[in-house]
Amino acid sequence: MAQDYDTPADNITFIVNYIYGGYLAKRGDLQQKIDTFTQAQINNEEICFLHDSTSRRNEMSFMVTDGLFNTTDQLLNIAIRPVEILEERNTNLHVFPLTKKQILRDHLYFRCSDEGRDIYYNITVPPSLGRIVNEYLDNGFSKEVNGFTQNDIDNGRIFYEHTSIIMEFRINDSFYFDVVVDRSDR
Repeated sequence: MAQDYDTPADNITFIVNYIYGGYLAKRGDLQQKIDTFTQAQINNEEICFLHDSTSRRNEMSFMVTDGLFNTTDQLLNIAIRPVEILEERNTNLHVFPLTKKQILRDHLYFRCSDEGRDIYYNITVPPSLGRIVNEYLDNGFSKEVNGFTQNDIDNGRIFYEHTSIIMEFRINDSFYFDVVVDRSDR
């Protein structure tokens, strides 16, 4: 944090000399590399460091200016925390034959150590006795899907629909999925 008592935060500018181990970007446009930003953007959490996973050296050299005066070159060592997918719940869903049941957070809930990232469930082996559907509650339309997000579950849009006639009193079905987060190693 840079502070100058007679300069507003949006006039305190950081100028990057060099950066190792990744690049800086604005949160709204992660593809566009930047080399200048303001203290106001830092305060508003608009600036991100995007790590190059092959790098072992993670540091940034920069100077700060208020438009009239500059600091000497500063060095910031960047500590990288791995992005982890954490399983909170993955429990059985009990469904009566030829009915549909909502998959809730109580049944299926994974989260990311970086909470700003979306969790995606990619179905790798679909259920054999039914199907997974995304039901759009505003118009009642449902569509079979091969993937969905934690946000879909949290908003009540994901259902397991049993579709097969069964001859046994008890029968089990299952589906397999990969849990994926953008820019994670897992």
